[in-house]
Amino acid sequence: LSSSEEKATASIIYSYKHSFNGFSARLTKEHAEIISRMPNVVSVFPSKTIQLHTTRSWDFLGVAPQQNEMGFSELAGSYDVIVGVVDTGLWPESKSFDDTGLGPVPSRWKGLCNNTGITNTSELFTCTKKIVGGRAYPLSSSSSASNSRSLLGMSTGSPIVQEFNNSRDGTGHGTHTSSTATGVSVSGASLFGLAEGTARGGYSKARVAMYKACWNGGFWSENSIMAAFDDAVYDGVDVLSVSLGGRPKQYDLDGIAIAAFHAVAKGVVVSCSAGNSGPDPKSVANAAPWILTVGASSIDRKIESAILLGNNFGLRWKYSYERIFQVLCQVRGGSFPGEKRFSKLSSCSRCVAGYVDATKVKGNIVYCILDPDVGFSVAAVANATGVILSGDFYAELLFAFTIPTTLVHESVGKQIESYISSTKNPTATILKSTTLSNVTPAPVVASFSSRGPNAVSPDIVKPDVTAPGLNILAAWPDNSPIFVLNNISYFSSYNIESGTSMSCPHVSGAAALLKAVHPDWSPAAIRSALMTTATILDNTNSPISDFNKSTSGPFDTGAGEINPQKALDPGLVYDITPQDYISYLCESGYNTTQVRLISGDPNTSCKPPKSNATTPFLNYPSIGFMGLTTTSPQSTERIVTNVGAPKSVYTAEITAPSSISIVVEPSSLEFSSTGQKLSYTITATAKNSLPVSMWSFGSITWIASSHTVRSPIAITSATKGMISL
Repeated sequence: LSSSEEKATASIIYSYKHSFNGFSARLTKEHAEIISRMPNVVSVFPSKTIQLHTTRSWDFLGVAPQQNEMGFSELAGSYDVIVGVVDTGLWPESKSFDDTGLGPVPSRWKGLCNNTGITNTSELFTCTKKIVGGRAYPLSSSSSASNSRSLLGMSTGSPIVQEFNNSRDGTGHGTHTSSTATGVSVSGASLFGLAEGTARGGYSKARVAMYKACWNGGFWSENSIMAAFDDAVYDGVDVLSVSLGGRPKQYDLDGIAIAAFHAVAKGVVVSCSAGNSGPDPKSVANAAPWILTVGASSIDRKIESAILLGNNFGLRWKYSYERIFQVLCQVRGGSFPGEKRFSKLSSCSRCVAGYVDATKVKGNIVYCILDPDVGFSVAAVANATGVILSGDFYAELLFAFTIPTTLVHESVGKQIESYISSTKNPTATILKSTTLSNVTPAPVVASFSSRGPNAVSPDIVKPDVTAPGLNILAAWPDNSPIFVLNNISYFSSYNIESGTSMSCPHVSGAAALLKAVHPDWSPAAIRSALMTTATILDNTNSPISDFNKSTSGPFDTGAGEINPQKALDPGLVYDITPQDYISYLCESGYNTTQVRLISGDPNTSCKPPKSNATTPFLNYPSIGFMGLTTTSPQSTERIVTNVGAPKSVYTAEITAPSSISIVVEPSSLEFSSTGQKLSYTITATAKNSLPVSMWSFGSITWIASSHTVRSPIAITSATKGMISL
């Protein structure tokens, strides 16, 4: 197409040649159309920009330190697990990546540490027996990136830091996620004394390889992500941890979904974050059925500050410093000392640039009512002595601010407002923060965690599971300041971050643990074990609650909070082959061209799908029914594989909504050998008409003497065309 071979070569960005065949290139619209019509080309689609989905957590999940450190050596044998992380890079000098005690790197490993173009020896990315690989996919002129480091629309003034052209991390996100999945135990870890304890990853004997595809704060394009997947599969990773994503879209147009399919087909577990667009419904990302999709929840630890108001009324909430402040804004139409014109609610609800007079806030504490759509800017109140932020959406999160700041729930904020209105000279003392453990209830679903139903495949319940993603302490680059105050940078080797970016590596670490013990298990079997053994109860033995204190459901938690200890011995698993996924896509309405793009197989073909009212079959560990009416019951089959004792009997226990009858046949499964497969049929019947816009939930649990194997069920009368994109 180009006038010369030199120009054509220069237009190529990446060539994909290991797990799938293809390339990314800078093309005009006309050239793209010409290529798409070529006989051996399945499809051409534009590269999209993707965003990162930005410790006690392993204790909370029940993974004991000796299990974490020893790696179940008696069970795991000699199998060496390698976790690949697609992220912003890794800080190799962190104590969390100490390779003491590890043996030689497995001979099967093909990865490398690429330092091409690095001349400063202090910037070299050095591989060890722990860090076994580092590849980088630099920015190209055709790809867009963002320098924003805001989380959930909330700018905290974090500085833009040095970027490196190799796999060294200048942002922090990749170091944090990598150490969460694979970090070794480091005692005395904390963020300026907060959350102090032993930091450790999920499977500390795992090796880690970094595939740096995100730059300048965390945005990058699908072409580099796909190149990272391609290399990771070739190098020989066992698990891929991917804490990034975009908006939900059809799988044949989703670079992560396509690359993940090829990785899974090669036996690699792909764990992805569900996204930070909650609590909006249909917001869950990375929801392809071959991806292990992870939502975020809290742990039983809080970092809390006591607020003492001038009337000696005490309030306990989160995260600030010891000081006495004067309250600036008197909301609800009142006034504050010295300035009546600054008293309206709007002046306190929009603590962003252009709404706050910097000269008037100087030396005072600012009280702000947070608007999730507007957020908060530290720069707007930089001259203040401190800030109290009120709002339910953000109050669960911890941030490192450049000035003393505390976040409170709206109910606490109303008490503060009442006090401000009661006096002409309101004051407050915010006491030094303390770390609390064994907090109840926990876990709680994080407000930001993206929710179902699955916008692309509504019958596939997503997310699959939840894991700790709220206020997680993990490793951080030594050169990346936590914040800058008065031109002084404050550094810490460990930082507290929140997001499904943080929950994803918890599941990646758990998957690595399972892979070490069960190296012959498929990615689907490992996901099944994590799902069917997940818990739906919190530490008070009550159903896991949502951030707003309502009871959560499968579209919030998936199958529940992971329990890695139980997942090691799940009893039964629901296995799926790559061909099963292809058949499912065909039944779901994808045409031959679309499925060939995903599979990479030019011989793939699809028959016309069945009626839109039926649910396509996939042997998934959760169950979704669509098109259920009083005259149209829905049935599906599931096949379970016995991975437990040779002789075992399982009995079905059904939980169904009052308006729906759910029957399983047979109601008992009797296994005579390990590895044996048995099937069952489950049928849902509506007792009366169901609202089209509503989903109902139930579950099926197979119970044996020492195992419970639970699958959530989601049911709607709507058909796919009424729900999906």
